[in-house]
Amino acid sequence: MVLVSAITFGTLGIFAKFAYIAGLGTDQTLAFRFALAAIGMLALAMALGQNPLRLKRNELGMLLMLGAVVYTAQALTYFIALRSLTASVVVLIAYIYPSLVVLAGWLFLRRSVSMWHGLALLATFAVHRIHPARRKGDGLCSRRRSQRGDHVRRGDCVLRTGRSPA
Repeated sequence: MVLVSAITFGTLGIFAKFAYIAGLGTDQTLAFRFALAAIGMLALAMALGQNPLRLKRNELGMLLMLGAVVYTAQALTYFIALRSLTASVVVLIAYIYPSLVVLAGWLFLRRSVSMWHGLALLATFAVHRIHPARRKGDGLCSRRRSQRGDHVRRGDCVLRTGRSPA
């Protein structure tokens, strides 16, 4: 299950970019994603012999609030960011954000950072690196080399640079 989760979260930005290329809007893409996730979670619960409706009323209310408000807001901002940034930059920002919060707390609020937190921050920034975006007119993203209707080339350009060649 961990491997399936990692694969689906890892490809989420790529599939969202392809949905945008196909003409879907942010709300449609998000609704499609949540519908697929609900079907998958229900199938998993049935395969494991669990009944998701067996929750207590207060637990169900808390889970619905977290899913309908908190997680939807996070997913919506992620999908909106994918409309204007490359998938790799959005993922980088999303997953390096906790480290940035710790750094901002240390810089602006004078909060102390323990040795373990400092080592974790160093490891986080050592692992992450930003690739420079390709220049306009370079490679597959060149307007003169791209042909209208070539969705594979166009999709590759949008995924890597965040802009359409046509």
